[in-house]
Amino acid sequence: MLREHGELWDRMDEIATKLESGASAAEIVPVWKALEDGLEAHNDKEEKILYPAGDDLLTDDLGEEILETLANPDIPEGWTCEMSGRS
Repeated sequence: MLREHGELWDRMDEIATKLESGASAAEIVPVWKALEDGLEAHNDKEEKILYPAGDDLLTDDLGEEILETLANPDIPEGWTCEMSGRS
């Protein structure tokens, strides 16, 4: 799963780079399609495996902590997915 996160991150970086350089839609579409396909496959795994396991393990206190973190993220400058090509 972590490897897949890195691959998805890399596709998003590739799309951003292409957009910034003024690439044509024809140049961006294949990367977009790869991102879309990767997300679909990855989300399917998360829906079937990760989320049900989380439901079994998640306590009320941990749920509150997660919601607080999401509401007030403290993301370090330059943070990147550890499995992306940038790390």
